[in-house]
Amino acid sequence: MIEGEVLIEQADYRYSPWFQRQGDQVIITTQVVACSLFVRLTVDLQTKNRADTDASATSFATTTILNVGLYSGTATGAMEMLRYRYLVGSTAGPQNNWVHFQMLEPIWLHN
Repeated sequence: MIEGEVLIEQADYRYSPWFQRQGDQVIITTQVVACSLFVRLTVDLQTKNRADTDASATSFATTTILNVGLYSGTATGAMEMLRYRYLVGSTAGPQNNWVHFQMLEPIWLHN
């Protein structure tokens, strides 16, 4: 059984639930299982402190994915809380693109 999310192209961002920072540095991995031909998935890692509103979250790591595969990145500088922000678009104009992907468990590193 393959688990994950399927998102279809639209103009609005989609968000994951907030989760707590557990280290000084994080390795984030996205696995794209299947996608349409002209898809562009943008994944932002956003951060904020607990007392801040959701609207005050800032992006501090971004990756753009165009094909099936495994994508990893490292980020530092997170505040207390983090979430993913997703946007599915197209590399060739609106095409009703879609992507089936999963976010693997973050790996936390400590100084």
